[in-house]
Amino acid sequence: MMNSKIILAKNIHIDRDYVDVLSYTESQMLSLCQQNQVASANDFSFLDYSKKTIFVEFSYDLCLQANYISFQNPYYSNKWFFAWIDDVIYKNDGNCELRFTVDAWSTWFDYWQKKACFVVREHVSSDGYGEHTIDEGLNTGPHISNFSTDFGSLNYLDCHIVMSTTISPTNGTSVVGGGTYGGIQNGAKYFLFDNTNNFNNALDRIASNGNSASIVAVFMAPDWLTGYNDVSFDSNGIAEITSTYVPKEDISIAIPLNPTKIGDYVVKNKKLFTFPFCSYIISNNSGGALELHLEDFKDDGTHVASAKIYGVVCPGCSIRLVPQNYKIHSDTLNLEDNNEYGLTLGKFPVCGFQNDAYTNWLTQSSVNRELGTLSSISNIGVGLGEMATSPATGGLTAIPGVGKIGGGISGLIGNEVSKWEHSFNPIEARGNVNSGDVTYAMSKLCYSGYFMTIKEEYARRIDQWFNRFGYKINEIKLPNIKTRPYWNFLEIGPDECIGYGEVPSNFMSTINNICRKGVTIWHNHANLGNYSLDNYII
Repeated sequence: MMNSKIILAKNIHIDRDYVDVLSYTESQMLSLCQQNQVASANDFSFLDYSKKTIFVEFSYDLCLQANYISFQNPYYSNKWFFAWIDDVIYKNDGNCELRFTVDAWSTWFDYWQKKACFVVREHVSSDGYGEHTIDEGLNTGPHISNFSTDFGSLNYLDCHIVMSTTISPTNGTSVVGGGTYGGIQNGAKYFLFDNTNNFNNALDRIASNGNSASIVAVFMAPDWLTGYNDVSFDSNGIAEITSTYVPKEDISIAIPLNPTKIGDYVVKNKKLFTFPFCSYIISNNSGGALELHLEDFKDDGTHVASAKIYGVVCPGCSIRLVPQNYKIHSDTLNLEDNNEYGLTLGKFPVCGFQNDAYTNWLTQSSVNRELGTLSSISNIGVGLGEMATSPATGGLTAIPGVGKIGGGISGLIGNEVSKWEHSFNPIEARGNVNSGDVTYAMSKLCYSGYFMTIKEEYARRIDQWFNRFGYKINEIKLPNIKTRPYWNFLEIGPDECIGYGEVPSNFMSTINNICRKGVTIWHNHANLGNYSLDNYII
């Protein structure tokens, strides 16, 4: 019975290697062939697709215009088959042989149902910040800073002098004992000065009373840590620090948890805002750094990350930054701090102060020294008197009183030698100069943050890659066939099956192999190959 149908079509863009396919139903494919029809006929005998050849009564010239055919056998459930024309063989005028390969995907696309399988890559149906973090293994190139900011910024205007001492700096004589700071017992107390002049005056009072040794340390400390703005200073500009707890500063870090650009490039795929494509580096400007990943913060809705800075008053100060809600995503945990990712700040300057050992010794021993001097002068006088009343015998050693003179001079010389020895001692530099000094002087003894990203050049290329091939998934799930408006890329595992249905096994095997090697499924033939389209999530 001569009632089989055939349509010759041209400009069908899908390829026989199944790099690009269509998500068209049978009726949509038929419509596509009809719209691009070169010739058609409906008086063929049974067409057997397995023979891969058809004899048609069309001119050779007409057949050469076509690259695709569709044909139907009414006695085969009216099923339409679609195929590529492999070759056109001239037989005679008005008669040609068409050799073809059946397009397994287009012929059977809507005859099978997808099932859960191991998906290697695909275009995702949801692309929130930090949602997809599987390593892509791509070359990211060098990382650069997109912007930087300082927080907890400290300079000489934000800090004041603290003295650790066991003697009151107010009068220089009273014993003040120890104190507790941040829960740590200290054998000395900490006193805060409102300006340098008042500190120098206190230092002079302590030294003039011979109590310089009671000064344990002098150091700079940030005002938020000492409570400078909340304490009451006495008439000498001195206040005792009474911080028995651990002070803290709540700060907002300039980490944008919902960025849109890398450089000037507007990113389409949000995976580019996860590690290793971008990160946030916090530096203590003293050789220490902490790398934070945006996707590991729990966004509280402000889209800005935060941290707490804890500190304890002590020489050099002990200060630590702890990110908030970082790598703590369980709603059942009442936690904010993740101390595992804390970063210690560099030490603040421990100030040198003049503790003149010679002056202190001279002050402390003044009474004994005066008595010793008077005794020596007295001995000299007695000896001279005895010399004046004794006859000369030709030698000092024979003169009465010479021993007393020698003893007096010896005592006086011994006293001055003692002074001379002490005067050779250098002015003692109490305190230790550490690496924080120059950083402090540069007003950089603080935490600095750097939003590090790949270069814009790499961002563009990787974003294009994601646009075309989606994300690495590596998950057993239902594959996404049509979640984007223009195209979906899909790749399943090498031993996986995409689905099942009323499809001959040889064709289903071909369809599985297509998905195993990776395929781009286009949803409109007119757009096939146009990757410039905004393939947003439906």
